[in-house]
Amino acid sequence: MLASYLVKENDIALVDYILAPLERTVAPEVDIAMDETKFRSSLHAVKDLTSVMLAIHEHPQNASRTGDASAYKSAVFPSLCEKWPMVINGLRILMHHPGTSKDNDASKSIEDCVEVLKVTLLVYRDSGYAEELFSLACTIDFIYFLLCRAEVNPVSDHAIRSVFSALTILGLCLENDTAGRSSFALRLSTITKAKRNSVIGALVRRARDLANHGCNTHHLRRSDLRCDAPYAFQALIGCTMSLLDANPSLFQTFLHHNFLFEYAEAMFRVVKSAASLGASSHEWQEFWRTMILPIGHFHSKIVMKHCPNRTYGLATVIEGGLINAALICLIYCAPTGTFRSNYELLKSRITEMVSCDFQFSRVVKAVSKTHSRQIMEQLKGTNGLEVLYWRFESAFHTGSEVFEVAGRPTPGSSINLCDNFKREDWKSFHRYECAARSSSYQEQKVKNIWETLLSRRDQLSYLEHTLNYAENLGHNGTLDSDDIQAIWEDAEKRFPPLSNRLQRQQELKGKGRQKRRGPFEPDQVITIDLINYAGVTQTIVPIDECLSAVWDKIRDAPSFKRRVDAMIELVQDRVPSSHENGKYNTHSVGEGECKIRLVQGIFYHDDRNFTLVLTTVVYTETTSDGDMNRRYRILNSLFCLCDPAIVEKGIWNGKSEATPAMVPQASNHLRMRLEEEWAN
Repeated sequence: MLASYLVKENDIALVDYILAPLERTVAPEVDIAMDETKFRSSLHAVKDLTSVMLAIHEHPQNASRTGDASAYKSAVFPSLCEKWPMVINGLRILMHHPGTSKDNDASKSIEDCVEVLKVTLLVYRDSGYAEELFSLACTIDFIYFLLCRAEVNPVSDHAIRSVFSALTILGLCLENDTAGRSSFALRLSTITKAKRNSVIGALVRRARDLANHGCNTHHLRRSDLRCDAPYAFQALIGCTMSLLDANPSLFQTFLHHNFLFEYAEAMFRVVKSAASLGASSHEWQEFWRTMILPIGHFHSKIVMKHCPNRTYGLATVIEGGLINAALICLIYCAPTGTFRSNYELLKSRITEMVSCDFQFSRVVKAVSKTHSRQIMEQLKGTNGLEVLYWRFESAFHTGSEVFEVAGRPTPGSSINLCDNFKREDWKSFHRYECAARSSSYQEQKVKNIWETLLSRRDQLSYLEHTLNYAENLGHNGTLDSDDIQAIWEDAEKRFPPLSNRLQRQQELKGKGRQKRRGPFEPDQVITIDLINYAGVTQTIVPIDECLSAVWDKIRDAPSFKRRVDAMIELVQDRVPSSHENGKYNTHSVGEGECKIRLVQGIFYHDDRNFTLVLTTVVYTETTSDGDMNRRYRILNSLFCLCDPAIVEKGIWNGKSEATPAMVPQASNHLRMRLEEEWAN
């Protein structure tokens, strides 16, 4: 009736009359002590505007008797646009009034605000007018304010209604750029850092709020409530995805709030709780079909699309439980009807992941840590999922046997070096698991990395750690050609038992064994490639070849080359040199005990650049008892960015398979083994 009257009579003045009370109000930050009369007038104005917009929206299009509503929409828009800032101010009054401080009142006020925004957006979305209203800074700031203000009401069955309402209006504004997706992302980038962190932090916290509600057994058992959390997860993932699509630079702020793990863990908690109830009946299918969508979108459109380091992203969400959540959904969801496409899409994504990304040690470790025997048994007994079962079982055994995964990482393993001490298992993994996919390795190597170390200090620590712990450092052949005896001699030198040390030294002298050679010569450069799968790779390149094929091609070559020449001169001519504090003076060590060599490390920077770190290191044949593991010490370093093509062609010469560097993560296992051997 209202819509028919408005369209037939073309009563434009009604909107001006409804919004008139808002002209007499001021910003809530100024008028804190606003009386009840002003509050009630603002509340009625908002509700009346909602009724008018809703009537226009629901009016049938091209109705012959009452006329066309589109003409009335266009006629009333200039007045609404002029008074829109006052409308937003009125909504703020509702949110700041002392009467809305209680949970029930706050939730109701948020729903009232969202309702008027939502219906106005829907009325003017198709005509394009909505963008003029919803790209205003006052509108964007208020919607972000609603997102931060919305809270879960634990005493209500519809506990997350206000959170879902705030996510819904934000999602509508970001949907298909109809209401200025770019404006929302730009506003989020230009506000202060504190406000940006507040908004994104509030968005990330919603995942845990939704999980706390979705895990409630009472809500899960009720068919009218169990799908609230899955639909809210859809809105949450959609908002995050739209913001990142509009402005990928926001990813680092999201990452600061650990959103990958938080989202994955929240969805896994809900799915796990539902599975614990034996939710396989027909009435549960809506829940599983709804839950498949946010899991699939989060994996494919956020983790795989926006993570600069896809290996890190995959490992993080796997540890959060995302893949286990996906497997549970595939087990319980019946792939029938119109929902079959979503089921098959999620299944194909998981299959693609296990085929392509299980060659990275960090991903394999994450799979091993989150392995669930119960899920695997269910997967094995489900038609069409047997292939996934065998792939996950293989990854689990690889992680537990090759990388020795046992619980969460310890604080001492922060650099996540590959724990590949078990030689035979590591060889098998390298040959049969990785080499079989060597054709795709080169393409993925540039974009997908094992571990990103952002600071130069971390990169130097990582490089020095690798030099000191690699058992086969300097060997350019395959793993089978390693000198096992030389490796054990090196291990004995690093961990000499005090009781047997002198006796063993006398035995070695008596047998006339020759002294080991250094790991590489002064005219050679050992290269440690840390962008790799299953550990670290290495190669030895002559200095002249490295100079012509790599160093001369660096973009800032003139200034870079002068420092490179100084390093080469130091290494080849043994020019006296010392560290800044005088700690590493080459004259302080006798001839033959100390060598200076060139070492370069390759790290990931971005999709178009590698970080090349050229260092001079001092290598000491004999080590003191108090510093047994520090045979290599970095003297100085030179950092630069390098085109990946230069590295691949100049250092690797297009080789598809590189020599691994055996680098155990922790020395405790080796130390215990050596002590057992010597005790016997």
